[in-house]
Amino acid sequence: TSTALLIVPQGQVPCVVWPGDVNNDGIVNYGDRSGLNRYILQANLNPTWIMGPGRYRPDAATNPLTYLMWEPQPSVPWATPEGCYMDTDGNGTVNGYDYIAIRVNWMRTHGTPKASTGVVETFALEGNYPNPFNPTTTIRYALPERSEVELRVLDMLGREVAVLVRGTVEAGVHTAVFDARGLESGAYTAVVRMTGLE
Repeated sequence: TSTALLIVPQGQVPCVVWPGDVNNDGIVNYGDRSGLNRYILQANLNPTWIMGPGRYRPDAATNPLTYLMWEPQPSVPWATPEGCYMDTDGNGTVNGYDYIAIRVNWMRTHGTPKASTGVVETFALEGNYPNPFNPTTTIRYALPERSEVELRVLDMLGREVAVLVRGTVEAGVHTAVFDARGLESGAYTAVVRMTGLE
């Protein structure tokens, strides 16, 4: 068997990286793309943020996608704590290739996603968790300003099966619960219309 030993300086705690979840909030979504953008911009003024210890996976020689796999991967802390999370591909450098892990793991979750505490910058429908689900699932959406929102669920034939939100909603990150009890098993699509009021 192949094994790996992770050694960290005294007093430090290893990072646990889920590739693509750069803000470590439990879900890979638009927040991770904007978080990586901000980090790279700030790193231009702090060059030590760009490079740090790479992760090591014993199967790297036989599995080129091992660093993108959706599972917790331990990492040595960087010069800035966020650096180990931003290095989504585990190579010890933060650059444009780190967007690949965000794309590969888009909308995946681990644990229960944390509530957003940051400022919302764009309109977004962030998907649902858990997925697949039985019988309920939670859909998150984000509003940068007070808006009129209509969030509906359609079946695969385009028929409306539920209206989860219809009305005025304040800015921020919100959730809506879709309860599929009484509906046939299958795939459903969430459709949202958001109109800013400010």
